[in-house]
Order: sequence, then structure tokens, then C-alpha cells
Amino acid sequence: MPVPQPEEVMELATELRQARSRVAELEARWESFFTQGEANIVLVPVQNLKPRIIQFLEKRPDMAYTMTAVSAALGAKENSVGPYLSELAKEGKIERRGRGLYGAITPDYDLMREAAQESASLQKESPATMNW
Repeated sequence: MPVPQPEEVMELATELRQARSRVAELEARWESFFTQGEANIVLVPVQNLKPRIIQFLEKRPDMAYTMTAVSAALGAKENSVGPYLSELAKEGKIERRGRGLYGAITPDYDLMREAAQESASLQKESPATMNW
């Protein structure tokens, strides 16, 4: 099996993220067809939201969710969840996966990034690419 070029690995990782984000958008849209909005929301104490958001996102680390989807899943108001999503992303505890999309930190992307960087550094050090 040939060793992929770092650019190919990063391109594929980007495509996977975009596809997962699109699937999350579609799933949230699908779920919105079957929820009745504010009538189903049970207010959650604000201090418990941060760990609950992380826990919710970690259940499906392959998915990305909108603020609306996270709010609905946790039974909280969007204006409570939104600031926490931003804070958690800035703190590096969750990932911002596109405009308005959030997900759990996914180690597989970190591993792909590290592998791509290692592959690039090995290619730079390879005698075949050195000018003697």
C-alpha cells in the first residue's frame, strides 16, 4: 500500500469533516420535523450545562451539531447553550466544525494531522529528496 501524501490525508480529513457536518445538519433538520419546539423543553440549571454539553457531544464524536440540536437534546434554551458552546470551543474542550456546528474533540483527526506532518518531515529528510 503506497504511503499517502500529507496533502491527500489533510484533504480527505477535510472532506470527512464536511460530510459529517452535512449529515449532522440533515439529522437536526429531520429531528425538527418531529419535535414540538418550546413545549418539550424542560429548563435545565445553567451551571450543569457545560459538562452536559460535552457529555452529549462525546456520545457521537463522529457527528457535528447545531446549537438548536444541542439545546433540544439537553432540554435547554438556545440562548443558554449558545454561549457555552462558544466558550467550550475556545477552551479546546469541543471542536467548532464549521459555521454553527460543534462536536466532540476527535482524536482520529489529531492522529491524521500528526501522521501527515510526520510523513511530510520524513519526505523532507529522505535521501532521495536531498540535494547532494
